[in-house]
This record gives sequence, structure tokens and C-alpha cells, in this order.
Amino acid sequence: AGSNSVHILSPGKKCLYTWQKPSGARTFTWNIQGIDRQATENSLKSDGCDTFNIGNWNFSWVSFLDGMQRVLLFTNNSLQAERLAKCTGEMERIEQDIDISIHGIGVSLVNNDENVRKELAYLSVSSSSIVWEVRQEGKNRYRPLTISQCAAIEKDCEMFKRLLAVNQNPSVRREIDADGTAIVLDYAMERMEKPYRGKLRRQFQKGLWLQVRTSPHQRQIHMKVNHIQLDNQLSECLYPVIASPVPPPKSVTAQSVPHPFLEVSILEYTSPNHEDMKQYKYIHALIQEMQLKIELGFINAISYLFEEEEILGENTNEKLDKDLEMARKPLQEHAILTVSQGKKDFYDYLHMSPLKIHVSFSLTSHNSRRDGGATRGS
Repeated sequence: AGSNSVHILSPGKKCLYTWQKPSGARTFTWNIQGIDRQATENSLKSDGCDTFNIGNWNFSWVSFLDGMQRVLLFTNNSLQAERLAKCTGEMERIEQDIDISIHGIGVSLVNNDENVRKELAYLSVSSSSIVWEVRQEGKNRYRPLTISQCAAIEKDCEMFKRLLAVNQNPSVRREIDADGTAIVLDYAMERMEKPYRGKLRRQFQKGLWLQVRTSPHQRQIHMKVNHIQLDNQLSECLYPVIASPVPPPKSVTAQSVPHPFLEVSILEYTSPNHEDMKQYKYIHALIQEMQLKIELGFINAISYLFEEEEILGENTNEKLDKDLEMARKPLQEHAILTVSQGKKDFYDYLHMSPLKIHVSFSLTSHNSRRDGGATRGS
């Protein structure tokens, strides 16, 4: 696109091609000479494969990476096209599978200076709330119910257990209203009748879950962090909670299923002939809405924790001379060095969810003295 030049490629031939206008739109358009059919456009950014017909003959086109060179191939061998569309790693057997599941993690940051001796912050990774899931009839996987439905069923389940504890003998068949949605279920049979029919189960998601699967030329990474919170442990703080997820509004809980705070999926391949080149077939990161509340006192306390006495080295003059020599070099030398040393990676699909953060900042200060005292000002 953006160029009027036409290249004719005869059967059984090959040619090198590059973008004539690299700064313009990079779209490659091809057609069959002498055949009245719509032209096909391809950006040549990712692997792909498709078929097309010429009369009674079936042909295929495939776009794939051969080392650091992208190749567009036309062939009448559909099986060969399908194999080329798949990376080497896709056809390999997984040799290592690591699965890590942790219920919760707590990390405390403490200033252990003999004149301070106080806790500054506490980071916790905890499991999710109770999640009710249903496996519909004819299905093999359990699907979570919406947040409002889970909350309504959990509230009724707690009431049901309390009635059993006092010998009230409540009915195991329950009818529950969840924001206008009628829910009918049976605790004894562990089944749901409305709004879905199927097997019901009660569970929760662990605080941290990590799965890593590898083969000689493939690596799959999938991570979930369900809930994370950073607390301010200073005694005279304005914001006790520094960072935490924002609960979704009621309009969202009625339709949305529970999601982890952070979820990352990566699918990476390595070329057998170019070990330093990586192809990322899939990168997906999802981060829920969160709030961040920072005050000057917390920043001061953290700075006191990492402050060190300035130590002047004996070779200060030599270091200054090297810095000046580096600063006086022209920009072109830095650019050439960066390009020559840099590694080229390829990304087929990259998705980063929109990040929404509510930020609050206060100038209220909490000055920690060496004697353990404190002053507060604004």
C-alpha cells in the first residue's frame, strides 16, 4: 500500500521484497494474474495461513518466520502450509510442567535501625472470596456465576448452616433472589435448577497461582494474583491502605464473573537456528481497577530506610573523566552501538488491558526521628 510498483512472481520462483516506503502503511496486496478475483491484503506482521481456489484447484498461502526473515509462500500442498504456519515449539512435546499454588503471602517492611525499630509497610497477597461455579448439563468445565449471584448464594448457605446447627431442619431446596435473578438450587444434591441446570460446587481461588510449561523451543507462562493489598503501618498515617483493588460497582457485579486482580499469559517461541531471537505468539495482561493513596510521611519513612552515608571513592577523578568522555560522543555512535548489540524480538499478539488507577496524595508528613519520636505537619 502507498506504492504503485507491481512485482510479478512466476510459478516455482522466489524473490526478495522490502517496503519501498517504510514510514507509510505496511500492507502487502497480492492477486492471481489473469484471474478475476478480489485482491488479498496482508500486513505480514504475524504468522497466518489460508486457502483459495483457482478453478477446480485448491491452493494455500502461508506467512511464517524463517530465522529473522518473514516468508510468504504459495503452494498447492495444504498440509505443508499448515505445518509451516505452526512454530517448531507448537509441535513439540512439553518436557517440564511447573505448577505453583500459594494460599497467601505476607511481606513486612521493617526499619531495623537501632534508633528506629518500627514496621513501615505490610504487603499481603490473599485468596479470593467464595466462588460458586456450575457445570451445565452436557458441558465438561465449571463456569463461575456472577459476583452478585455468588454473594447471594453464599449468604443463603451461611444461613442454611446456622439453621442446621440449631436443629431447625430447613429445606435443602432453596429459592434465592439475586438482584432480580431467580436462583433455585439443592444443597443436598449439589445441583442448580435456575438460571442454569447442572452440577454446583463451592470453592475459592488461591492467592497466587503460577504455571510454567517448557519444551526445547517453547515456553508458556500463566500467572494469577487474586488479591493484593499494601498497608501503611506507621502509627500516625493518614491513609492506612496504600494500594488495593477497587470493588466493582453494583451494576457490574450483576453481570460480571469474579476476576483476579492480575492475570498474565505469555506464549514464547525460540527459533532453532537463532537462539537469541524470540517470537511471542501471545502476550495478554489484565489488571483490575485499583486505588493508590500516598502521603509524604510514608515517602520520608521509606527514604530514611534506604539512606546511606556518602562514601567518596579514591578514583573519583577517573570516573568523572569517563563520564565526560561518554557524554561528548556524538549521538550517532550511541545509536550504532545500540542497534548492533540489540536483540530483535517478534510479537504476533500483544494486549494490555486499560489501567485505571485512583491516585490520592497528601502532603501530611510523618518525620521519624532517630530517637523514635515523631512530628506531624502539613
